[in-house]
Amino acid sequence: MKVNEKKTNLIFSKSTKQLSKKYSNILAGEWLLSSNIKKNYSYKVSKYHWEKKEKRVKDFKFIKKIYKKINNHIFWGRGCR
Repeated sequence: MKVNEKKTNLIFSKSTKQLSKKYSNILAGEWLLSSNIKKNYSYKVSKYHWEKKEKRVKDFKFIKKIYKKINNHIFWGRGCR
């Protein structure tokens, strides 16, 4: 690690046990913000993954395709014909 790089914490829960005053805290979403965090910690909030509609539609199609493959594998792979 370079001398000027600051370590980061990725936070997924509202528990303040994970938060650090020594490291930069990255919150997984807006729902994790509290007045305690705002007052006492340095933090950034990651952007919502599916903020753009195009990304949601693209990912939905991909997930649907994978779901069908897995479902077919489970159904046909066990000899249920």
